[in-house]
Formats: sequence, structure tokens, C-alpha cells
Amino acid sequence: GSYDTMRFVRKLTDAEKAKKREEGDDPMLSNFSLSNDVSSHSQGLYYDFHASPTLENRLVLYNTLTYSYFYADLGLGAFFSPINLNIRPNILGLKEKVKWDWSSFATLRAAAEYNLYYFQSTGRTQQQTGALSATGMPDIGNSALYVSVPVNVHEMNSLVSGYVENKFQWGGLRFVPGLRSDFLTLSRIATLDPRALLSYTFASETTISAAAGQYQSHPQINTFYFNGVFNNVAQISAAANLQPERARHSTLGFEQKMNAWVVKLEGFANTFDRLVESYATSTGAVFRNTGEMRTQGIEVFVRKDREDKEREFFGWMSYTFTRAEDKSFGRWGRFEYEQPHSIKLVAGYRWGAHTLAAQVQVYSGFPYTNIVNSVCTGGVYTCATPNDTRYSPIYSSNTYGARFPISHRLDLRYTHKSAFSWGYFSWYIEIINIYNYVAANQQKWNYNQPYSATNPKIIVPEGAITIIPYVGLEWRF
Repeated sequence: GSYDTMRFVRKLTDAEKAKKREEGDDPMLSNFSLSNDVSSHSQGLYYDFHASPTLENRLVLYNTLTYSYFYADLGLGAFFSPINLNIRPNILGLKEKVKWDWSSFATLRAAAEYNLYYFQSTGRTQQQTGALSATGMPDIGNSALYVSVPVNVHEMNSLVSGYVENKFQWGGLRFVPGLRSDFLTLSRIATLDPRALLSYTFASETTISAAAGQYQSHPQINTFYFNGVFNNVAQISAAANLQPERARHSTLGFEQKMNAWVVKLEGFANTFDRLVESYATSTGAVFRNTGEMRTQGIEVFVRKDREDKEREFFGWMSYTFTRAEDKSFGRWGRFEYEQPHSIKLVAGYRWGAHTLAAQVQVYSGFPYTNIVNSVCTGGVYTCATPNDTRYSPIYSSNTYGARFPISHRLDLRYTHKSAFSWGYFSWYIEIINIYNYVAANQQKWNYNQPYSATNPKIIVPEGAITIIPYVGLEWRF
């Protein structure tokens, strides 16, 4: 069993409000307050049975109870009523897993599973009722975009799942076909997802491989959708018309082993469709399976394994190039979390009980939609005096057409490990981001000023975590 809890409460003082207003923060948020209380309880009971040296199974009974209370008040009265939600996405499951070595060259793995999803959401939230701009950037100063709505969702969904795969190994040839199916009682839709891996390892320890598969997931049981707070997305759990979201993955790989060294090269192409999107109407959001996404890329990986020598070098390095696009509301464009270039390097040296290691990470910055102009909001804001000024940003029609700067980081760790007859004890000291660097990754807009060469600015967000030193201890028996 396990239990985790987090509580966050934030309410600005008068001094903080004045300071933020002076710095150009949105005056609509000057009376903003927020609280979020989250706890989760997980329990599991396992029973393992070994019928023979070649046949074993595991029966698992598990339960996850999650509670989330979210409260947000912009201090705008009836114009933007507070969000006040109690959310409980609870899951109960029973799973039977079997592994059977039915031949010297074949191993069967299979499982059957039942899940009961009991989702509850009560309170009030803000529902979008007007279409956003092409960038999807909402303006809370526009009262026509939102309306306060009650939430009272109590939905129970059942999912019956099963999968089977068999690994065949004839010398260097490996073939692993598989099949998975999920049946949701609400929509009465059953998925059928084939997948397979084929690889061959030569005497030179060279391996070539290819894999492909289809993966589907019913959005009605997705806890991330259900935990949405600003839109009434809890209704997805009751939407019998929604189809499963779908992904198709394929990879082609090459691997070469040379004693303690391993070199890998892999190309991948993935497509996603039937993704759930929200369409605003005057009566609330309508959800449809209209979203799409596609990613392609290549990864190069080099590793030097440990050899249990008194003194030895070890580590690995990887470089990944990725191109990612998504199709939202009928338009293809750059995916908001695309990082074309990613480099990771881990290197260490061990001598006796001592190990010194370093990790270097370099990433492309995330894309963003840049601000190209501004307009005075209107209504109570005329921009004639400082007290009634609120310039709203106007975003470029080139969605995610700009990119934040490259991010990089260096971590260092020293470890001391002592071996005993009963096991070992080790302790370590690590410093994350040792040279204290954080890339600017936020577009800061000053609501006190119109658009100019200095408004907006690309900044490091306030309160960003930079250098982090910490220590750790580990006993193993």
C-alpha cells in the first residue's frame, strides 16, 4: 500500500497585489486566490502460484482512491464566479497474469483484467462558451467566453481487457507477435490491437530489428481528462459516442555489441488519431474524436557497461532528433511540446568504493506563439488612466511559430559504497544544475503597456528551481 498527499494554498497579500500590478501583471488577477488539496491511496494484494518450473501465474487485486479539491477565485464577483470542485477518480481492478514456457524455443505470456472506474465530480466550474482565437489563447477579460456551470457527475464504467503474446526464439532469430483487446461497457466498443517484433542477432553480435503495433485507449476512463477544472470535461466519462483514441507506432533498429560497448541506431514513426477535442457552444462544450498527431525521428545511442573492475570508466550518450506535428480543429501545425534536438551524456569513473559521475543534458526549447500586437480591452478598461489600463495581447496567426532558447544542465554526483556480508550500504552527494542555468521559457506580457519592442519579454519564470544540492543513503540486504 502507499499514500501520497499534497496541499497548495495561494492568496496574494495587498503588498503582493500592488507589486504585481506595478510589474505589469494582469489586473484581472489582482485578487486571485487558489487552493488545491490532493491525496491518493493505493493498495495491492498479490498471489503468486508456480504450478511447475515452466508455468507460473500471478493474481492481483488492486485499488486506487484519489481525492482532489480545487478552488480558484479571480476576485471578479459574478463576472467570473469561483471554481470549486471535488474530484474523485477511483479505480478497482482484478488481474490474472500467466507465463508458460511451453517449448524450448517459445514462451507464452497472457493476462485477463477487469477494471471498475467510479468517477465523481461535484461543485462549480467555468465553461467555455465562445470560440477562442486560432492560437487557442483565451482572454479572461472577455465575459462572452465563459459561464459558470454546476458539475454533478457520478459515472461508473467497466473495462474488460486481455492480451496475449508469444516469444519465439530460434538461434539468433526472435519473433514476438501479440494481440490486445479492451471492451468498454459504456460505449460497447471493443478494440483489437495487433503488434509484433522481429529481430535477428548475428554471430558478430549485430542485431537488426523491426517492430510495429497499434494502441487504443478509451477516453471515458482517462483520469487526466476527468481532472480538468476550467472546462466541464468530466462529462467525457459519460460520453458513449466517443471512440477510443488510437496510435500506431513503428520502429526500425540496428545494434552492435563490442565487448563492453553497445551502439544503437533507431528510427521511429508514430501517428495518432481520434484524439478528443473540445468544441465550445452556447450550451457548453461538445467533445469529438477529431484530433490528430504525427511524429518521426531518429535516435543514436552509445553505452559503455560496467565490468566490475577495480578501476573502470562507464556511461552512455544519446542523441534524438524529433519532428512532431498535430492537427487541431482541422489545422496542421507544430506540436506545442516538440523538441527537435535532445542530447544526454552520462559518464562516470569508479575506483574501489568511490564513484564520480556527471550528467549533461541539452534540449531544444519548446515552441510558443509570439505576441504581435495589443488592444485596449474596453469595458471598464479605457486605458485613459493608469488605474483603468489593461492592454490585451494579440497573438500571431502562426501558431507555435517561435521557439524558446536551448536549455542545458550539468549534474555531478559522488558515491561511496561499502560492501558487507549482508549486502551493502552507500551514500552520495549530488548537485543538480551545478552552474545554475535555467533557459528563458516564458513570454512575459506587461498589461500596463501596449505592444512594443520590449513588451513582451522572454524571461525565466519567477520561482524557477535552479541549482539543487542533496544527499542520499541506501541500504540493501
